[in-house]
Amino acid sequence: MPNWKMSLCTITTTGDKMINMPLFKTMFRKQLPIFLAYSLALMAYTWLLMWIFPTIAGNESMEDLLKSMPQPMLKMFNLDEGAFSNFNNYMATEFYSLIWILALSVFVVTTAISLIARIVDNKSIGSLLASPLSRMQILATQVAVLLSGLLIVVTVSIFSVFIGSLIWDIKIDFGRYVNLGLLGMLFYTAISSYCVFFSTLFNEAKKATGWAGGLTFVFYSFNLVSNLTDKTEWLQNLTLFSLFKPLDILNNNNTAAEAAVLAVVTIIVMTAAFRVFIHKDFPV
Repeated sequence: MPNWKMSLCTITTTGDKMINMPLFKTMFRKQLPIFLAYSLALMAYTWLLMWIFPTIAGNESMEDLLKSMPQPMLKMFNLDEGAFSNFNNYMATEFYSLIWILALSVFVVTTAISLIARIVDNKSIGSLLASPLSRMQILATQVAVLLSGLLIVVTVSIFSVFIGSLIWDIKIDFGRYVNLGLLGMLFYTAISSYCVFFSTLFNEAKKATGWAGGLTFVFYSFNLVSNLTDKTEWLQNLTLFSLFKPLDILNNNNTAAEAAVLAVVTIIVMTAAFRVFIHKDFPV
């Protein structure tokens, strides 16, 4: 029997608190190895890029390589002639606009499915529903575990840059990276919201994964294609990924509008997810 099932006997309601701490601690411990694996992997990759940067900064051959690339490809991946000479541009294009987005998107989808859809699929939800907890508490606690893990991974990723700047003597405006982390949290929380929604909507983890992962892939593809030409620019209106542009954030552009939209999307979709979960008939 899974450890989290065995711990159900310790679960008690505490007034009207939204988060049940015994359940939170149990599920958090179960997910912690995954949280740490993503955090350490992204930290290592960040430091690898920072270690390499001094050797390629201002390298004429790298600049020539960029100039030789087709303009549509440069626009697709937000590359410009200063991508390898300016540290902020370098990190935005080489890490935050690609690896960070892909890795954390996978993290959010798989973690949401594991915390919610998986326990419905394997009928473990019956044990939770039979406990003293309300459905609101169950889902709120699972979402809290998801967002806590996301906060850990994002925080480690951002502070890795600060530590790396001290190690390799790279001057940075750390405040901009903090802003990047804050908007990143909002962005991935918005992605989390529809992952949670699909996890509550479907009884099969495979189907929930397909919809959550598929929508994320479509959003990402729309964002890439929208950068190709003026004729495809309208696709930015159909994707959340157009609201998170690391290069703009690190260049200190105002992103208040993007943050507001992401917050509204999160509230609407997460509210829908809770309504589905509270009123749904689960196969137990």
